[in-house]
Amino acid sequence: MPFKIDRIAYLFEDATGRDAALASALNALGIIVRPFTWQDPRLGTVADCQPGCVLFDADFGDWDALSLFSKLRADYPVLPIVVMSSSADTTKVITAMRIGACDFLVKPFERGVLAAALDPIFSRLARRTEAYWRQRALKARLDLLSDREQEILGGLLAGQANKTLAHVLGISVRTVEMHRANLMAKLGVHSFAEAIRLTVDAGIAPGDAVLPPAGHDAPLHSGAAIPRTGPCGHSTSTAAN
Repeated sequence: MPFKIDRIAYLFEDATGRDAALASALNALGIIVRPFTWQDPRLGTVADCQPGCVLFDADFGDWDALSLFSKLRADYPVLPIVVMSSSADTTKVITAMRIGACDFLVKPFERGVLAAALDPIFSRLARRTEAYWRQRALKARLDLLSDREQEILGGLLAGQANKTLAHVLGISVRTVEMHRANLMAKLGVHSFAEAIRLTVDAGIAPGDAVLPPAGHDAPLHSGAAIPRTGPCGHSTSTAAN
């Protein structure tokens, strides 16, 4: 069954509710409209919004205010933006594409045109949101591992044999095997291939794992931040630990 999300449109215009016809058309398509004005103090909350699509009305807003969307695009690179205008002014179209707009719609447009532009966007958002929450769930399982189990997993991901790990960590091969069995039980996997797939799906590449010097007790993985794309496209970073 396809992953479901609310179809939300964040409508930016000069005066909230001014384009009632557009809001009505969006509602008719089953899209929830959340209006914002350029002076709206809630503007900063877009970073914490539910998955949705930004609709920018270039007729009502100050066109120079597209610098705001340049910042949004830089901070939240996959936040979908659709620009609308009553004229397909070349400068506007080029500027919109430069900031990474998904589409440029010339008003007036029929409901079918609006649906054709937004339906694929919401489908992609649903897929991204599903992947985001799946990755978070997998990372939560990895967080259950002790530091020693993370060391063992990191070494195995780096292609180290049990004997090599035992030598580097200063423990017995039997202890390595015990930690390996424990970590696989915590991760809910039945083979090491499944464990590798889980870590990769959680956003940790096998190449990220590095062996510590002999006798070093720090976790085996690099500890570098793992970038993740949030439901609205903004990136969150979780340090591997």
